[in-house]
Amino acid sequence: MPDAGSCLCKTNDTVVLSNGDQCALGQFVVVQPRGSLDLIYMAQVEEILQVKGTPNELTQLADGILVQLVSTSQHSDAYSMPRTILTDGWGLLHDIMCTVNVQCNCNDNLCDTSGIRYVYQERVRTDHTLPTVAHRHPSDLILNTAQMRDAAHVQHFRINLPIPDIEEVLTGSVAREVDARRSSTAQKALSSLKNAGLGRHSQNATSLGTVQAS
Repeated sequence: MPDAGSCLCKTNDTVVLSNGDQCALGQFVVVQPRGSLDLIYMAQVEEILQVKGTPNELTQLADGILVQLVSTSQHSDAYSMPRTILTDGWGLLHDIMCTVNVQCNCNDNLCDTSGIRYVYQERVRTDHTLPTVAHRHPSDLILNTAQMRDAAHVQHFRINLPIPDIEEVLTGSVAREVDARRSSTAQKALSSLKNAGLGRHSQNATSLGTVQAS
């Protein structure tokens, strides 16, 4: 490697990870330090560095990836998923496990569909618009722990939900089913009575019409 004093680096916009993910600047990722089997944490990619004159430059590999560490100690009650909060910690890595999907914490920030998006036809913008979500605080993000890709890594950040009482769940389900059947039976009986009443009324009206006609 060239001397550190005369080392020239160039930055890149994306890097392909060992699992095949294409990772771009600003992407949230899962990181595991080399030699550690238990320590897994999240980070956000800030710089992708490549040292000029090294073998990695010839093979288009990154010499280092600068990341900002992310805390997942807080979570959203509405989504039961961890929030991604940037910390003051930084790290220079050589590899990343995988990229992850993050979403805006819309429920807590009361995001709505007051935004608009113009519709393009044949690359020409029209006056027609469609509503879009207006994010109040785009930096308030949650980790989508429901993603299937790389679930083996993402599951480390999942929030353990309380296990419901099986007997209570079964009792409640049976009670709702009984109530639903009773309601259905009552509605059918009421409908039958109404139909019977209408039938008698129609029959009386016919008889009355016959008497008047005679």
